[in-house]
Amino acid sequence: MENVDYSFQDEAIKNICDDFKTNLYSKLLLVIPTGGGKTLTAIRTINKLIKDGFIKPEEKILWVCHRIQLKAQTTEVINNYKNKIKFNFCDSLSKTIHVELVTNAKKLLNSEEYKFVIIDEAHHCGARGYDCFFTKKIGVLGLTATPTRNDDKELKFEKVSYSISFLDLIKKNVILKPIFHDVNTNITVNADDEGSSLFNTTERNNKIAEIIFERTDIYKKVIVFVSTNKHVEDLWATLKSKNESLGLPYNHIGFIHSLDNDLKLSTEDYLNYHKSLSSSILINCKILNEGYDDPSINTVVMGVPTKSVLYYVQCVGRVVRSPKQNWKDVYVLDLFDDHLNMKYRINNLWLFSDISDSLEPIVIEQKYKNPIDFNEKLNLILKKYNVEDTRLNYDIYNNGSKFSLLVFNYNRSISADSVWKILPIGGEDYYKYINIYNSLSNNISSVYNYYNRYLFDILKVSREDTFFSEDCFVTDLVTALKHADNEIISKEKVERLKYFLFSKIDDFPDLFLKFIDNCINKNVLKKNYDSLNPTGYVFKMPLVFGGFEGCYVSKENYEFILNLICDLEKIKNYDIKDQNKLVFAKISSLNKFPIDLKFILSIIYLVKFELKDYIYDCNLNKILGEI
Repeated sequence: MENVDYSFQDEAIKNICDDFKTNLYSKLLLVIPTGGGKTLTAIRTINKLIKDGFIKPEEKILWVCHRIQLKAQTTEVINNYKNKIKFNFCDSLSKTIHVELVTNAKKLLNSEEYKFVIIDEAHHCGARGYDCFFTKKIGVLGLTATPTRNDDKELKFEKVSYSISFLDLIKKNVILKPIFHDVNTNITVNADDEGSSLFNTTERNNKIAEIIFERTDIYKKVIVFVSTNKHVEDLWATLKSKNESLGLPYNHIGFIHSLDNDLKLSTEDYLNYHKSLSSSILINCKILNEGYDDPSINTVVMGVPTKSVLYYVQCVGRVVRSPKQNWKDVYVLDLFDDHLNMKYRINNLWLFSDISDSLEPIVIEQKYKNPIDFNEKLNLILKKYNVEDTRLNYDIYNNGSKFSLLVFNYNRSISADSVWKILPIGGEDYYKYINIYNSLSNNISSVYNYYNRYLFDILKVSREDTFFSEDCFVTDLVTALKHADNEIISKEKVERLKYFLFSKIDDFPDLFLKFIDNCINKNVLKKNYDSLNPTGYVFKMPLVFGGFEGCYVSKENYEFILNLICDLEKIKNYDIKDQNKLVFAKISSLNKFPIDLKFILSIIYLVKFELKDYIYDCNLNKILGEI
């Protein structure tokens, strides 16, 4: 994958190191989605603290995992030779970090001294078994792909030291963006939760098989998630029979759950076997959603719907990793039914949002092309919801950076003429407001009667904050959240919380995209399209070892290069040394170089090989150039 940007890991390492150096006993969270390398980032952080002398040679770090698979994977990353060379790991690193399962880690915590505790899959920390790691006077770093839980238990961390979203990782080419296939089974299921046996029927399992086997051309290696062990085995039998009847389009149909698998192997041996396959379907029940890494998987099937965003994100995370098999596309098949009781169906936009799902806000994607389009879309929202707040600073939010908008209604009943309020979430305040909303949302039922103390004394929200310094705003937001909580208890749909997820979309002429398609730096050219000479020209320069590299030039430099090409055309049969002399003689007469020096030889080759179509006119949207 081209132009992969892992610089966010360096930023995360700096933030965590700074936070621990400020307060040795900080309780911090590192939020990096699956595929972003949160384990490696944490290990690199420890390595940095050792090199800085903050962790002494004799001091130890306790790394806590809740599954054997996670323990093995973490140990492998620590001891990986390539990582050691690439990131210059200290020789003492593997001795400094003790990787243990939760039960043994709790015993060790009472018998040995540790500098820090690292807790993997930290969303489990709301469980009672993790209390001891927070009551002891010791620094704690939690690692998670999502900072919210699905059981409303408050996490015990003080702050998010660093966070990045799925959408950001996709933009950085770190992970793949899945293609979502939402398919209605057209079957009515009267179920209260995803664990219901009502999802496991012959009719529904046959329907799942039919949908999957219709797409064997694109669903190559598949993981299916269902919610009971019985359903795992019944669906496996259906899929296995279907595979045999169609002449074995898949090499293997398998199942695994907490008690068994189809080959009667150990879990480790079974999963290693499955990783070796290039074509298969593997059905599981809450075994593979955490700590399982097989980059050859290209399809995830949500065989049973879920109300847990956390679980949904974990499942989808199995397929978004950058694949070793270079899949061009990866897929999520989201099967849903006509439910009588399960009212809150997850929108896959949750994969890209940062807010908690505990009060079931409606997530709406709002795409825009440019600042003018941004302002128009934003004003339409404000008009639709009768928003009277004028504190929006458009210049802060419409520059293509991360921006979301929470629109909320605090009235007990909502009418067409109701006035709504907003909380803009963007700029430097993005994660501050996300954390405030999530904390309030997850705990509204318990903190409602003392929300001012919770906000200003516990969450440490500034009393000078643009929005939260206003008593009326705070009261209305908390009231809206409390009404939403009551509606969930009454099994009503929450309509009073809208979360608009703004994202800038590419707005390039098709001809421009065609022109730069074979340039090694095409992503850079697209990124700079609006800022670097959008009314100028793009030259496509041939590289010595093949391929092209594009560069923006002004009108003045464009004319200079054309004249240079004309002069080179007159001596194109001369020795290359003479051509070089001509080029440098022309350039030496200028005050500054018109293009990067690395392109000088490119211009000579452009003439020598009589290349065509090497100039794109941004203003006219036209491809020019012919020797």
